[in-house]
Amino acid sequence: MMADPSTEADIIVDAEVDTSKVIVCHWCVERGVIELDAESDSSAKEPSSDALPACIVLSDDGACAMCRGLCHFIHSIEGQQEMAQAIKSADFQFASCALSLHLSVTFNIYEELVNTVLAKAPEKPRQRFKLTVLKPYLKATLVSVLPKHGVTMNPNADFHAQVDFDFGEPSEPLRALEALVPSSFYVRKARFNRKPPSSPYTYNSVTGALAQLTTSQLFRTFKHPTPVHLPISPKYQFEHASVYVAGRYLKFSRELSQTPWFIGTERKSDSSVSEAIWGELSNVVQCSEIKFSSAGREDCDVRMLGDGRPFVIECVQPRRAFDLTQDVLSRQEARLVDGSSGVSVNRMQVVSRKDVSQMKVGAEEKTKTYGCPIWVGKVLSQQEMDSFNATKDIVLKQMTPIRVSHRRTLMTRERTVYTVELSPLDKPHFYYLKLATQSGTYIKEFVHGDMGRTQPNLRTIFDCDVDILALDVLDVSLNWPAPVPSHS
Repeated sequence: MMADPSTEADIIVDAEVDTSKVIVCHWCVERGVIELDAESDSSAKEPSSDALPACIVLSDDGACAMCRGLCHFIHSIEGQQEMAQAIKSADFQFASCALSLHLSVTFNIYEELVNTVLAKAPEKPRQRFKLTVLKPYLKATLVSVLPKHGVTMNPNADFHAQVDFDFGEPSEPLRALEALVPSSFYVRKARFNRKPPSSPYTYNSVTGALAQLTTSQLFRTFKHPTPVHLPISPKYQFEHASVYVAGRYLKFSRELSQTPWFIGTERKSDSSVSEAIWGELSNVVQCSEIKFSSAGREDCDVRMLGDGRPFVIECVQPRRAFDLTQDVLSRQEARLVDGSSGVSVNRMQVVSRKDVSQMKVGAEEKTKTYGCPIWVGKVLSQQEMDSFNATKDIVLKQMTPIRVSHRRTLMTRERTVYTVELSPLDKPHFYYLKLATQSGTYIKEFVHGDMGRTQPNLRTIFDCDVDILALDVLDVSLNWPAPVPSHS
């Protein structure tokens, strides 16, 4: 049952107010259309001065029952210059700007009231004057005028400015609307990993509630729209799309994690691959954070050799995106070339977000080549080694290893070892194993069996104890990113 509007006494319309007139600015009139009925040739047309309904009174000072003075602000040179200067003063490097606007949802009530007054006015047969939605009009106007003040507009720009025209107007009209149509303002529980709405009063909830009101309910609850010229002081929020830096890294240390390694609050290593690569670039780009990802990852005690492993660093909210040039990246490569940090890099370059998706797709399909010295509990004959080396496409069933079971789903994964090559080292019982495998194969577990959780394994194949002494990644067969062209 709907609430009694009389409980909202402070917003009930005064019975003596003349509701037959509405005062609007001429800019709002310009965004009006004349809606024609089905018997006419078209659905809408621009209004002419003699087509305006008698209930419209034009304001001569910018005050308006609909836009509350917003149109006057954005059409004034002072307002345009103020907004352009605010955008140009943002602490970001940018060539062009995408724009979005935020208006108080209370404007939806003003809009519905004004259009309802217009709908009640007697007009020419088969036509009705109606104001179009305010927000698209304001945005279109700003997109056309801001370039005159030095701000290049581009809807696909990496730099984005949001202008907030929420003036903190009274919430009584919104509470009254909620009292009339409470079902429209039910706040659903936020989906997993999503922020709940900050307020029940959203564009959809307010417009949905207004659509359910009758004309009599609307004017019995809300005051007749009166012209207002509010002081305009926009608020601004600026964002820049992430910049992505890609390359391939080599890791020579067996004490270096790929990213900062913490157990609880205790850090377990002094540095990491991501920190060594990014290094001084953080001062160049001035981003809020970095996100490191790669085509797989090796354990802390595993070296990454060969041509390296593809990686990408996402620079979130970069304030100095233009300073991240290829020369800067090449100099960072040169700083790491001696490997003194335990890491070196090649092919560093800025890539697009689409390029990053190619790395992620390729990472699932790649083949990886490993090398590792192993100890075997018996001395293998040449015949045993030759027989083993001739084996192709060994299909493994690997239960989640014990060493990662605390952070990985317990399941059995099927992986393939494509080729193996075993050769003796200088001492008896010691051998060097080189193998090419499907992405995601647990190599250590294939060697020692992980207490039988990987089948088959080298212990079952050679029928004796086998253990791994060290492990290196020799190749990641993913040709990404492309080599950087020389500057010759």
